[in-house]
Amino acid sequence: MVHSPPLAGPAPGWAGARVTSLSWARVKPVLEKALSAPAEDRAGVVAAACQGDADLRREVEEYLRYETCAQGLLPLTEWSSSVAAEEEPPPSHIGPWRILRQIGRGGMGVVYVAERDDGEYQQTAALKLVRDSRRTSGFVELFRHERQTLAQLNHPNIAHLLDGGTTAAGRPYYAMEYVEGEPLTEYCRNLALSVPSRIRLFLHVCDAVSHAHRHLFIHRDLKPGNILVTAGGEPKLLDFGLAKVLEPVRESDPTASAIPLLTPAYASPEQIRGEPLTTASDVYSLGVILYELVAGALPYKVQGQGPFQTWTAVCEQVPASPSAAAPVHGRYPNAPDLDSIVLKALRKEPEQRYASVDALASDLEFYLAGMPVGARQGSALYRLRRFVSRRRWAVLVATAALAGTCISLGAIFWEQRQAALRFQELRRFAHAVVFELHDSIEQLPGSTAARKLLVERSLEYLRSLEASSGKDLTLKWELAEAYKRIGDAQGNPEVANLGDSAGALDSYARARGLLHQITAADRGNVTALKTLAALDRAGAGILSASGRQRESLDLLRDAVDALRQIALRSPTPEIRKALALSHYNLALSLNQIQDWPAATREWQTTLGLFEDIARAQPGNANDRRNVALSHKRLAAVYLEQRQYSEAIAHYQAAEQIDRARLLGEPENSAARMDLSFDLSDLGLAMLESHRYSEAVGHLEGAVALRREAAAADPDDLRAQVSVGRSLDRLARAYELAGQLDRAIETSRQAASTMAAARRHDPANKDHLKDAGLTFLRLGFLCRARAAGRKGDLAAADWRSAQTAFEMAAAMLNELGGGVNLTEEDQQRIGSMTAAIEDCRRRLLRGHGGRSE
Repeated sequence: MVHSPPLAGPAPGWAGARVTSLSWARVKPVLEKALSAPAEDRAGVVAAACQGDADLRREVEEYLRYETCAQGLLPLTEWSSSVAAEEEPPPSHIGPWRILRQIGRGGMGVVYVAERDDGEYQQTAALKLVRDSRRTSGFVELFRHERQTLAQLNHPNIAHLLDGGTTAAGRPYYAMEYVEGEPLTEYCRNLALSVPSRIRLFLHVCDAVSHAHRHLFIHRDLKPGNILVTAGGEPKLLDFGLAKVLEPVRESDPTASAIPLLTPAYASPEQIRGEPLTTASDVYSLGVILYELVAGALPYKVQGQGPFQTWTAVCEQVPASPSAAAPVHGRYPNAPDLDSIVLKALRKEPEQRYASVDALASDLEFYLAGMPVGARQGSALYRLRRFVSRRRWAVLVATAALAGTCISLGAIFWEQRQAALRFQELRRFAHAVVFELHDSIEQLPGSTAARKLLVERSLEYLRSLEASSGKDLTLKWELAEAYKRIGDAQGNPEVANLGDSAGALDSYARARGLLHQITAADRGNVTALKTLAALDRAGAGILSASGRQRESLDLLRDAVDALRQIALRSPTPEIRKALALSHYNLALSLNQIQDWPAATREWQTTLGLFEDIARAQPGNANDRRNVALSHKRLAAVYLEQRQYSEAIAHYQAAEQIDRARLLGEPENSAARMDLSFDLSDLGLAMLESHRYSEAVGHLEGAVALRREAAAADPDDLRAQVSVGRSLDRLARAYELAGQLDRAIETSRQAASTMAAARRHDPANKDHLKDAGLTFLRLGFLCRARAAGRKGDLAAADWRSAQTAFEMAAAMLNELGGGVNLTEEDQQRIGSMTAAIEDCRRRLLRGHGGRSE
């Protein structure tokens, strides 16, 4: 263990050095002069300052020799100085992610913005890739540790893990939630938040750190730069690269590095000294952040200081109270209470700080409520002042009463304190049941009955708390979040649920009522409005699945209204995109009830919003893709209304966008498939408007693109199916264009492709239906050509038609009910039996051949 220099007076030295009993007050000014001078001039500065005092000079020189040791002791968390990493161009892809740009670089890894590029779904992530570890192999294990840490943490205020893996070169990576936001202190400063508002925001951070501690992790690098606040006011805790597991240290533990990686301004004294760490170290770092939020400055001056000055400041200096540190926000209520809380968190001795992050958060909650705080316990006069400040009229009446009333006041105060503590315990217990215990068993096999019981008990706790919430907006927010989580568990079809749709809708309604109370009191509360919109979307999904389409539409309109209000106050890219997506969902629902005029208006609005977003961020491929998708959706609605020119114009606009995307990124499989859909849909619109030759050209282009995609990945069944469907549509186009021979050949290819897909996945009803319909089309095409032929040629076509019809019949009979079919498909299936009999009769009559 490394020894530290003395805080005051004589103390044992380090590395075998011996120091005298000289007063630290004499040594310190000489040492400061020496440290401020260039290294080559220090000897002369010391000699002049000591004026022949040999003992003083010897001791100062001992401290100067320690400066060299301190350089190794305090690397100041500049990872880039710890690891000399070579600059390298960013890769184009990592796993299923396409790299967009670099946003950060440190000793442990490089961070990129990436987007999902495997065609499964659209998603943006922050992807961290470990650096070349040929000289720093320990960092690879440390990086893997960070990835494993994130995988175990599930909290709304901790950026969550999305994916992880290893590149072909053996470099580990992980993709995590991409957070667009500002560091905590900058966010508070830019919005000029009041001190109580800053504390409420800080409490969310405390809850996230407490969650990590409950899962046996210390963060070890808490600072505003690792806490980003989104435009909606939601703090997100990042970077668990230094997270330490709360277990006995193993020699192989990658986090037990001899290199003390830290950020000096926010590191605890024991962390600076390289001592074993506990959760108390995170409590200290939170204290520094809280000090900065309250006072507008750090408790110590460490920026730009050398290691020795940093060590002295953190380990020796007692910070001024935040209220005395020239606060930039003006005076705040009950300053001595808040000063005591902050300074207790910043105690040099770990055992003298708060015992846990929850204890710190509890004292802050008491401060906000105007109640006595634990940091100032022991003063009866103090507690009385707090009581009087909350109940002035009661005290005035009490002072006019008999002396016995004073005793009653003491009893009342005690009961109130106990009631408040019981309430806080109930609050924490309900939070643990809803947000932790339920989540921990959600995926366990056979846990349905236990989850149902937990939901029932949670609702009892929540209703009890709701009845006591009064005007406490923070509690109302917690309750609304809890009701939303319970509603999801009861019946949200997008997650594992208990199938209780009615219960889910009731819980959502309670959450909406609480959120409406919050927005009525705080009209600018963006987070509450965003949660309202999310609730409305979830409720709309349940109502839609229950056949209550009109009610579903009402909720979706409410979601649009909520997000429109947010966009007026905070028109950030994130909010504008959320508003566009809410219009998108509303338009899809209008499609379902076939209200084509209303759907047209919604798709026009959606398109306009996505176009505005794309203009603001011209380099964003996802935004351009959303514009193209909106064009296609609007075109499909025009096609339903037989407004062919409008439909074709929007399909062509989508084609232009996606063709430009593919030209810019020839290897982008998603762009290739998007363009193939454009051409296929455009071909369909041309068919509907009787422009058959143009339809053929577009559909041939779609088939070519899809064959490229299928050839690139022969095991991709979805790509093979898309080829079959394109071929079937092209066969229809050839038929309508009068090219019967090409139609039959193309239809044979379609039927063969779909039959292979059906064999690959026999349980897939969509593949079975598609295969049956392609064989049915082939049968009618062969029958049509046979009618115009004679002899053996006619017989061959009749036999082919009969075989195709029989294959179609077998597949479609196996299909059974419950499958959507177009009116045209139903008519063709209805005439199939007669068509089979016709083929048999003609072959029996010897139309160019003998019967089979």
